[in-house]
Amino acid sequence: MNCAVCSFIKSDKIKKIFEDEEIVAFLNPTPAVPGEVLVTTKKHYTVLGQVPNFVVGELFSLANKVSIALFELLNLQGTNILVNDGTAAGQQVPHVLIHVIPRKEGDNLNFDWERKKVSEDELKTALLKLKSVTDNLVITEDDKKYSSEAREEKKSENKEDEKIEEKPEPAEPEEKKSEEEKKDNKGYKEIEIKENYLGRQLRRLP
Repeated sequence: MNCAVCSFIKSDKIKKIFEDEEIVAFLNPTPAVPGEVLVTTKKHYTVLGQVPNFVVGELFSLANKVSIALFELLNLQGTNILVNDGTAAGQQVPHVLIHVIPRKEGDNLNFDWERKKVSEDELKTALLKLKSVTDNLVITEDDKKYSSEAREEKKSENKEDEKIEEKPEPAEPEEKKSEEEKKDNKGYKEIEIKENYLGRQLRRLP
């Protein structure tokens, strides 16, 4: 099918700010306000539910980084990170797009909608329907989905692992360790350092 977004991504008209094998971010040529950025997939997907989980993660990670950059560069008071997923939600082109929209006080953009009052029974019904699905939901890499039986089996395995108590081996003097063991230990330390660094960086995000 002909997709305007796919064609635009491949054209020389696009003003890219980021690109890798899976995703791309570029300035919206018809923005709600100057500086609006679109984050999308290079491969054609119509709605978000079709996108592989690992790509969804990359999309929103990039959208978050773009939002932070816009805050700093444009001296903003906020951003909207918006997905119009499906025609009923206002999607105008059949390609997944994440809009990162700069916001300032008095910019006259209006994303408000009329609030609806619902009864306690309606809330409980909605909760029960959603819980029937999300209780068995497991977030995994790619598109792997595990049944409730597999999930319970995994829990059992974890419990069995907890029962097994291994006696720690006496520590060997450093000089007796082989070169390969030292190399492995160094690798573990490097991984630990990287994880700690990533944790510190994530805690700095707003």
